[in-house]
Amino acid sequence: MNPSMNLINAQVHFLEDHLVLVHIPLSLYHYFFKTILGILFDETPALDCLQAREDIEENAQDELDSTSDPAWYREPAFLNVSITPVEVSIICPKRLVKRYLDPVLEQLGQINHSLRESVDISNHEYIAMQVLGQGLEAGKRVLELTSPLAMAGISIFFITTYFSDYILVPRRHKASVISALESKGFQFENANDAFVSPLTPTAERKLSDAMSPVTPPPSTVAELQTRTFQNLRARHIFPTVDDSIRLVQCAVHHEYYSRESSLSILREALITTLVVDDPRFLSLTLAALDSSASLLLEKRLLPRFARLSQDGNDKDLLLGAHGDTLVPIMLDLRDLPLEASGIVCGVAGRLAEATSCPPSAINSEDSSEPGSTTQQATSASKVSREISTRLTLGSSVTPSPLSHHLKPDVDPSADAVEISFLSTARAGTIIVGVDELQRAVDALEAEKKSRGLLQVTRQMSPADWDSV
Repeated sequence: MNPSMNLINAQVHFLEDHLVLVHIPLSLYHYFFKTILGILFDETPALDCLQAREDIEENAQDELDSTSDPAWYREPAFLNVSITPVEVSIICPKRLVKRYLDPVLEQLGQINHSLRESVDISNHEYIAMQVLGQGLEAGKRVLELTSPLAMAGISIFFITTYFSDYILVPRRHKASVISALESKGFQFENANDAFVSPLTPTAERKLSDAMSPVTPPPSTVAELQTRTFQNLRARHIFPTVDDSIRLVQCAVHHEYYSRESSLSILREALITTLVVDDPRFLSLTLAALDSSASLLLEKRLLPRFARLSQDGNDKDLLLGAHGDTLVPIMLDLRDLPLEASGIVCGVAGRLAEATSCPPSAINSEDSSEPGSTTQQATSASKVSREISTRLTLGSSVTPSPLSHHLKPDVDPSADAVEISFLSTARAGTIIVGVDELQRAVDALEAEKKSRGLLQVTRQMSPADWDSV
């Protein structure tokens, strides 16, 4: 793979924090409701903390400046709280788990040990990387960034927000991540703690500190994809599409003169939504490098996120509220080990392959040997009506985008399929536009028919779709 051909300008920034992943069964959502709110609104101190701060300010301002009391708020480098049809998932700094979750888990363990064991916290810490990039091959940029990590045996979690893409990897393998990316032409700049992809590839390096998994990592992307589908089939994991869930990707709208935090702006609407509206799908991401929080939520919930302006009219709290309607394709990964949750990237890679092969390639490859990778891609492409497409996985890289996707400046006739990701603790979600859902399902069905490795479960037929 030649990074100079597809990676015109890409950077990866590490967000230094000690993150953990938490899986909470949906049946325990209400039991942990206060815990979830505490993690979300950690920036709001308790009254006793406010009084303590006032006392310190009265006695000595210097004492306040030098205090190391962990009760004082520290903005998380990365935070994601998601409610999906599979689980409640929390990705947050370990200190927040200790403060808000551990006491409740201890109480639950005294009441019901089996329920306590159903809540899963990752044993290892993770670190988040922000992906920024520009170029015509936005989808390939993301796939080429994640594939060397997956082939090095590094667990990957991928989250697309309104502004950026984020990759979560085990913190203990940070050195391996650096080596894997450098081996594919990325350079590490100590000045800004970021990787940049050069216009010319650098010499490949060996992964001197790479992991030694029980099963050797795949040697090619095709092998990675094949293993992914074989693993899914062996575990009886099938993509599920619930057409009744309609999503929209948004970001918090900050007035130019306001110094309110994103969560302060969202507080009333978000708490009301969580308490009253029983959301089936809601994902909030807060990252230090983004200008505001991102929300992926059901379209039906949007009326909650409006406030009266001074002139008496409703004002949207969210940017992008009137954007494209999206539908989730869910993968329930609860039967997989946590280290394999990045499997959603393998599925998305095959989906990209199945919807991007041009008709000319299909005609020229009909003579491929049975079982070859080329023939697999050809079969999938035929089912997707031989439409020439390109995958767009990235999101805007500027603080105030018009859309949450990077849209390549190409001929509209190319009809690119745009896909977003949401990796949670025990699930993977591939998010597509409602108009692209049938093509995405066709591509996955093609995998099932050509390889016998996958099936797609539908909740409703396209004829039953509600009007958008």
